[in-house]
Amino acid sequence: MIRRSTSLAVVVWLAASAMVWADGIKTTTATLTGRITKVSATEVTIELSGGAKQVPVNEIEMVYFDDEPTLLKTARVAAAAGRYEDALNALGKVAAADIKRAEVQQEMDFLKAYASARLALSGSGSITEAGSAMASFAKANPSSFHYLEAAEIVGDLLVAAGKYSAAQAFYSEVAKAPWPDYQMRAGVAAGRALLSEGKTDEAMKAFQQVLSTQATGELADRQRQIASLGAARCLTQSGKPDEAIAMVREIVEKADPEAMELHGKAYNALGAAHRKANRPKEALLAFLHTDVLYFTNPEDHVEALKNLAELWKELQKPDRAARAEQILRDQYKQGS
Repeated sequence: MIRRSTSLAVVVWLAASAMVWADGIKTTTATLTGRITKVSATEVTIELSGGAKQVPVNEIEMVYFDDEPTLLKTARVAAAAGRYEDALNALGKVAAADIKRAEVQQEMDFLKAYASARLALSGSGSITEAGSAMASFAKANPSSFHYLEAAEIVGDLLVAAGKYSAAQAFYSEVAKAPWPDYQMRAGVAAGRALLSEGKTDEAMKAFQQVLSTQATGELADRQRQIASLGAARCLTQSGKPDEAIAMVREIVEKADPEAMELHGKAYNALGAAHRKANRPKEALLAFLHTDVLYFTNPEDHVEALKNLAELWKELQKPDRAARAEQILRDQYKQGS
């Protein structure tokens, strides 16, 4: 799977591991090198010097194969860093003759669909085409260790297309995972879909259900933080922006400084609450945090830039509004 929140560490690891002639798995706690012998939607089996080890998918940050093309490694590094166009360019140069294993072809297919989906969700590309590609991958590869992530991304693309009920069906696939943090992740996704649909009360219930989950550990804690941001968005939409602001500030104070994506989402939620409360200067400052410091996730950066363009105009700063609009055009292919 691709975890953007840990992209810098993944890039460093990939650069170092490129010299090793073996399959490898980078987990949340270790690096395993050996031969991958079996893959399913919930675990990857790797043969180590001391015997076989089954690695749960929810602990995997990255998988690579010893005989994969160098350009596939390049694409994986680019995708982990959020450079999705570079990833697609690298994948497009891979020769069919260079693919020796079915697992490598599966990895190629997923990365192509993944990069296209991330571009589409940030406004660069067709939501429909990206959704079709990722749905096709999920249907053709139900035993891939990417399957659950693929299902979630299809759901996100369906939400972007306004097909909320269809999205919930894919999120329910993620909810079938055997780990509490993935079940929480599915709940967060379902809540976001309900919020986008305007069903604020139902969305709040979904987020509260995640928050009431008793699971412990770093992965569960992360989902709890994201659910809290979702609940704050619900409060904002319900006309309670000050409660939302207090909730988001508490999250920011406790969050790991290196959790770039979480901070980006938090400051966007803070900005939305200040706009709801008719505090444009405070909203501007919040969205600037995302633009200047926490821009690694394209979807969050786009949201911040759109708000900044509007807020700068409200505050009679057309030159700065033009700068935000130019980034939207040049970097994300949005606007005229």
